[in-house]
Amino acid sequence: FRLGLELLKLLKAEKGSLFDLLEQLVPMVAAVPPGGVLVVPAAHAPSGDSSFLLVLRRDDDSTFSVSVAASGGAPLRRHPARRNSASGQLEYATSLVVRGVPRDRLADSAFWFLLLRQPYGSPPPAGHADGTLLYEVLLPALSDTPLSASAAEAGGLWWGAQPLSGDHARGEC
Repeated sequence: FRLGLELLKLLKAEKGSLFDLLEQLVPMVAAVPPGGVLVVPAAHAPSGDSSFLLVLRRDDDSTFSVSVAASGGAPLRRHPARRNSASGQLEYATSLVVRGVPRDRLADSAFWFLLLRQPYGSPPPAGHADGTLLYEVLLPALSDTPLSASAAEAGGLWWGAQPLSGDHARGEC
């Protein structure tokens, strides 16, 4: 947790660059021992209404579990949910866990560059604002499994694809 706080300071540093952050972050990720945990503050949505926290748990010598905690907004709607029996409203899980992530993928600066470039002024790729880059591209690429497979592991919760990047088929009319 202490290392995560150090990373947060680097994110807020006015003179630090993304490359300075990556030079410190990637070795930290690679050095997490089996059973160890590293908490990483992640990109903020451009609208400012949500943020992410990644909790990296080293399961064994070669794999991690990555938990994504969303504070709210559009990204939270990508997490498993259940219907509240009293109110009928959906209650979303604040975290989503992706298991079996190879250590080499998390220790690669490409993942972190794409995830963390927004706070440094780089706009997300077209169509990937408010977390869609993380949920539609980066998380599935980490484990080579669709996000639906990771979300389905959340016991007792329902998961359905959310067309937040656009309902081009008009399936939710």
